[in-house]
Amino acid sequence: MQDHATTPAKACSRCGVVKPLDQFYRRTKPTAATTHRAHCKQCTAAQDASRPAKQSRSIPRICKTCGIDFLAIASEVRSGGGIYCSPECYHANPPRHPIADRFWPKVDKNGSAPEHCPELGPCWVWTGAHVPWGYGQIGLTGRKNGRAHVVSWEMHNGPIPDGLWVLHKCDNPPCVRPDHLFLGTVQDNTADMIAKGRHNLSGLRNWRARHSE
Repeated sequence: MQDHATTPAKACSRCGVVKPLDQFYRRTKPTAATTHRAHCKQCTAAQDASRPAKQSRSIPRICKTCGIDFLAIASEVRSGGGIYCSPECYHANPPRHPIADRFWPKVDKNGSAPEHCPELGPCWVWTGAHVPWGYGQIGLTGRKNGRAHVVSWEMHNGPIPDGLWVLHKCDNPPCVRPDHLFLGTVQDNTADMIAKGRHNLSGLRNWRARHSE
């Protein structure tokens, strides 16, 4: 017999029996007053069994992050949700589709060819989010974001060695076409800007220019 003095417990509002908290489903939106539902799992199952399947409003699930079982709203489960027991667990392990599945739908492969080197062919233009100076941006793991052209390079060529940057042959910041990209150092970037007439003295003295291609 379990010792309720040391095990957190509560009384089921339906059957009145005092049971350990693990016999109650966790609330998807816990409050200061309670973190678990009023009915125990046994009473909840009996109540759901008495309803026609189409009228069931909740479905038992196991949280993807913490492993606690909880009741998810049936309509959310049918639409692919009902994966996390709480907002905290969602943010700790947010769902992500494979990077390629999220990346390529945001690419327009019918961009213009660069005027200074038309032999490169049309740019593949990033149509998703951008940073203020024109480079594309895409969400990565957790809450981090990555430059779209850098992600394109890594998908086609693998990790970037330390000390090197992904630069553009086409001089078009939103372009993510892999053969329009190349690796170089900060010095290579500066030399490329000077050779193509894309520099000014004040810009070269600004440390941010080292990152701007």
